Parts: sequence; C-alpha cells; structure tokens
Amino acid sequence: MVRYAFPDAQVTFEPHSKRQAIVDSWPADVDDSTARRDWGWEPDYDLNRAFEEYLIPTISKGYQALA
Repeated sequence: MVRYAFPDAQVTFEPHSKRQAIVDSWPADVDDSTARRDWGWEPDYDLNRAFEEYLIPTISKGYQALA
C-alpha cells in the first residue's frame, strides 16, 4: 500500500527490542464479535479506509511542508 501511494518510497525497518517486546505481548487478533452482535457496533475504519483517508493525507502534508 505504501509503494502504491508513494512509488519512490524506500521502506526500511529495524525493530527496537523493548518496543518489539510490547508489540509481541499483544494478541494476534481482537475478537469484536460480541460488540458487533450485542451493540451492533461496526468499526469506522478498515485498513484501506484508514490508509486512504488518514495516513496518505497526513504523510503527504508532512512531505509538502518539507518542500
């Protein structure tokens, strides 16, 4: 998704051991089926919407400020 939105992006990743330990302690999945069933809850954003409506515009603004 990053490369689609920003074709020239160079993506690298080096985990920070203490922060990675925190992330590793999180559950792999969150089961929201009870909230959906009992309250009719639905998330406002899925991965695509969050990326398209929040992350891309926010990142783009940051780079425009540098130009």
